[in-house]
Amino acid sequence: MSGVASSPYTLKPSPYSSHSLLVAALPDSGQGRRVLDLGGLVSPRIVPLMQRMDYDAMVRSFAFREAGRPAYLVDRGPGPERLRRESPFGPALTPLFSARTQSLGITKPDPVDYTLYRVDWAAADSIAAADPGAAADSGAAAGGPGPAPPR
Repeated sequence: MSGVASSPYTLKPSPYSSHSLLVAALPDSGQGRRVLDLGGLVSPRIVPLMQRMDYDAMVRSFAFREAGRPAYLVDRGPGPERLRRESPFGPALTPLFSARTQSLGITKPDPVDYTLYRVDWAAADSIAAADPGAAADSGAAAGGPGPAPPR
């Protein structure tokens, strides 16, 4: 990711991943690793989700889990560690690193924060099981029906 400072953390495969080499969910592709590209460019399983909801709703609701269960999630948005506050799945996320960029370009001139989280899938599954509407509510905010239950 251009404009993001390097991190001392090494990404490792998740035992919960749908692919043994899937290591991270990222808003941008081209990292040289097996990733779940939340933009859909290199992960076509994300495209149907993008048609149902925007990026923010997809990460807040953990809808991306329909396409894979990465060990790490890189989020970009207004403010560091925002998913800990904005997502019902916040307790399943451990923030590891944050960095700010000045903008995403001419059409998005405001500063943007990237945060690297470790995902605790056992905790995420518990949250989804305890409140099945949590994921659907986040997806519905963007007009989508929310994700299917975890497999």
